[in-house]
Amino acid sequence: MKISLTIEGVKAYDSILDEREGFAVLSDVTGGLGYPEINVTSTADTEDAGTLRAAFVTAEANGGGWINLVTSGTMNYVNNLEIPNNCTIDGRGVDWTFASDTGRIIGYEGDLSGSKDNWILLNVKIDCAASAPGGVALGYGSDRWWLHHIEFLNGTNDTFYYDNAVADKLVRGTLSYCKWNATTKSMLIAPEYTATPTPITYVTAHHCYFTGCTNRMPTTQHSIFHAYNNVNSLWQTSIASSAQTGSSLLHENSFFDADT
Repeated sequence: MKISLTIEGVKAYDSILDEREGFAVLSDVTGGLGYPEINVTSTADTEDAGTLRAAFVTAEANGGGWINLVTSGTMNYVNNLEIPNNCTIDGRGVDWTFASDTGRIIGYEGDLSGSKDNWILLNVKIDCAASAPGGVALGYGSDRWWLHHIEFLNGTNDTFYYDNAVADKLVRGTLSYCKWNATTKSMLIAPEYTATPTPITYVTAHHCYFTGCTNRMPTTQHSIFHAYNNVNSLWQTSIASSAQTGSSLLHENSFFDADT
């Protein structure tokens, strides 16, 4: 169980923001910093007191929140988990797994009316289930986000995915120290290019580890993607990573080791 300390008015968890790099820094992702701290004590997929969905309701009511997962276990959820604006989901100090064969963790409005912005996901596992999309999906202009120490397990279709952009809205974020384990399609950054003017998405991925995956590590479209210090090990097809229409992809100091 994590213990939250306050020293001269500063929460102990604030120091995690010092670990931001890339576009998470340039866009100043702060998540739930400055908003109420909310503890989640149950893995149940309900809105009962102590659950994550109840914490989301509280965060929405307060304009944001720093949500601490303070118990270990697996949350088997059915419907999408819609991260609120200005929110952090903090799994440091526990062993928390999200698992679903029907839903995703999404960074946009469930009715597709807009984005969820300025959020952080820390230190959790996401079991994407082999038969479902699963994982994390962004869209509709999701801006200012950071995924840090996330492990993606299984999954057949883009376990991290961005689509459906909004014209004139920047999209910026970072994935750091994340692991993809035996996912089929790992990461697709593909904002909708029919928007006018063509939107640009900026993504950093660093110190990530892909092992036994098939492809898309990442695949990018209409985006600027900076990847550095990543390991792509034992991938299963001829193409590990690709930059497609309207995209710039820079790999620096990364290691590629095919299984074919």
